[in-house]
Amino acid sequence: MENSALIYYEVITNVFHFPIIIIMITALMATVISTADSFFMASSSSVINDLIKPRMKNRDDTKLLKYSRLSVILVSVFALLLSLYIPQLVNLWVTGTAMLVSGLLAPVVFGLFWKGATKQAGISSMWLGLVVAVTWQISGHPFGVHPVFLGLPISILTLLIVSFLTKDKEQDNSIDIAN
Repeated sequence: MENSALIYYEVITNVFHFPIIIIMITALMATVISTADSFFMASSSSVINDLIKPRMKNRDDTKLLKYSRLSVILVSVFALLLSLYIPQLVNLWVTGTAMLVSGLLAPVVFGLFWKGATKQAGISSMWLGLVVAVTWQISGHPFGVHPVFLGLPISILTLLIVSFLTKDKEQDNSIDIAN
């Protein structure tokens, strides 16, 4: 087979009769649409609950609904642009995983298992790991190095350094709040 991305279609056309082929292709399309819908709704909810709601003074439901719909559109456009930039699904999945691991792995693991991790360190670590991974991906993997192998160590180092630099400040704030 010349194009391995078409293996699904090749197999079903060689194995099944035409009416079953139509059902199989329809099922595949339904799965893709359902998955995309779920991802768009989940990301929209994250945008609304984590970015918009905390900054709203008056929590008007109609405004939240408008922001939610707008965020679905923006996330959809971002996903479309990303899929056009990286047309192979596996490469897109690997890129998303690289961004996720580089941005979230260190803050989550250290936040759960190390009491010395600070809030500023977690936030700094997330953003720097993500930015490094995305920049490295966009630049085309210079020197053949995958973005995770650069973003994750930088995220870990950032978390450790910022935690040690901000540890005393957070302890002082927690003492003030307790009193």
